[in-house]
Amino acid sequence: MKRRDFLKSTLAAGVSSMTPKFSFGKNKTINTIGIVSDIEGDFLHIKRSALQLKRENVDLIVIAGDLYENSTLRSFPTMDKNISDVDQMVLGIRYYADLGVPVFVIPGNHEEQKIFSTALFKLSDLGYRNIMDLSGKFISYDNFSLVGIGGYHESSYTIKSGFLLTKKQYEKLAYNLNLATQKNKLTLFISHAPPKTNSAIDRTYEGKNVGDERFSEFLNDPNVFNLLHICGGVHEAGGHYFNFSQSKVSINTASVSKFSSDTKNRATIIYVNSNSLSWKFIG
Repeated sequence: MKRRDFLKSTLAAGVSSMTPKFSFGKNKTINTIGIVSDIEGDFLHIKRSALQLKRENVDLIVIAGDLYENSTLRSFPTMDKNISDVDQMVLGIRYYADLGVPVFVIPGNHEEQKIFSTALFKLSDLGYRNIMDLSGKFISYDNFSLVGIGGYHESSYTIKSGFLLTKKQYEKLAYNLNLATQKNKLTLFISHAPPKTNSAIDRTYEGKNVGDERFSEFLNDPNVFNLLHICGGVHEAGGHYFNFSQSKVSINTASVSKFSSDTKNRATIIYVNSNSLSWKFIG
């Protein structure tokens, strides 16, 4: 069977029996969370990272942006050119959704708004009820709060018709982070871009720190605490973390896709304990 025919048959296939009719379960207790980012149509590594998350028995998965490659954003695209961006996004997410747990997604700098929404509608039509866009949302579980923001801060790295962050979105993020703090819960904050620092977490090959200054402002706010921040975006910075304070850490989970250079880890596992969020890199 040719690769293109295989991809068509995969998209047309029935939903895995592992995928239940789903409730995102507010006030449910979550113990183990799997975080991946920058999957970008790299199906070999997507499949491998999904199997890793299955072995870790995760209760919830977050994909922190760049859900398909978008060949127009790169001079030398690396992924399959015979599959549309919509289908690339659908197939990539399905590997994780077939694990039968909640899957939260956010856009990064690769997604065009129309393609992002079309792919999510297509997944819904295929019967997946365990996928939710986390952008701008505050989700309260029994033992922690989940806050997400989708999009990117730098226009030169954001695809045309994409998700360039706005003042309104930053204001909503500030509101959600303050709400999480007021509820006195541990907070898991998800974005695509890292915060702006002087550390390796947002440093490019050229030695530039390209993170989001507004995220740094939020993470430096003394009124926001007991927070773990997970991001992606800067591939070469994957596997690094930065302590903003004793109770606030930002982690750049390595990209799932292989681009320019490879990384050892393909995912981050978060453990929600009674009074702390701990993590490990896997891959």
